Amino acid sequence: RFKQSFGLVEDGIRFLAASFSYVLVCQWPVYLMTRSRPAEEIAAFAISMQLVLLPLSFVGGAIQPFWGTTAEARARGDLEWVRRQIARLRSGGVAIGVLLWTVVALWGHSIIHLWLGKPINLPWNLRLCAGGYLVLAIWEYLHFMLSLGSGRIREASTMVFTRAIAFAVLAPGLVKLWGAKGVWLGLCISVLGYTAWRMPRLLQCCRAQGKSST
Repeated sequence: RFKQSFGLVEDGIRFLAASFSYVLVCQWPVYLMTRSRPAEEIAAFAISMQLVLLPLSFVGGAIQPFWGTTAEARARGDLEWVRRQIARLRSGGVAIGVLLWTVVALWGHSIIHLWLGKPINLPWNLRLCAGGYLVLAIWEYLHFMLSLGSGRIREASTMVFTRAIAFAVLAPGLVKLWGAKGVWLGLCISVLGYTAWRMPRLLQCCRAQGKSST
């Protein structure tokens, strides 16, 4: 019983560490930008960050309940339902992400003008990179929630936290070399190179068991 309790505590600590990754991914680059870049570029980057975080928070809120539904279905042994849910959520997540990417890339400048009431210079390549990260962040968060529901909290939390650590280490160099665009490219590469393909592999066991049960 002590060993089981210790395992639960360890999983909780890893989950808290994954929650802390928000600071490393979103707040740390803003701090670095304010320390070394011109005021106009800092303003553009901070606004582009909000342009990503606002829709991401809405999508994340819609995805979060699937943590519970996945866990409940696994507890009942309904792995076929879990497999179908994974497939539907992946398709829906990609579709929503691409739609938001298009909106940010094409009309992000106009949205910010309407929102703030004054024009802010958001270069097209900055909007393109920010929108690309929005797609990848949705993909990562979707698989993170599904992995938690599938009982892989330790592995999924470790992946999210280590991805954030790796980005945080590289962020100062990215800011110095390429500024805001470097930050967004670094965020995109950190997901593509690590969690975008590793985290879905945590769900392969569920999919395989679901297919074998039919």
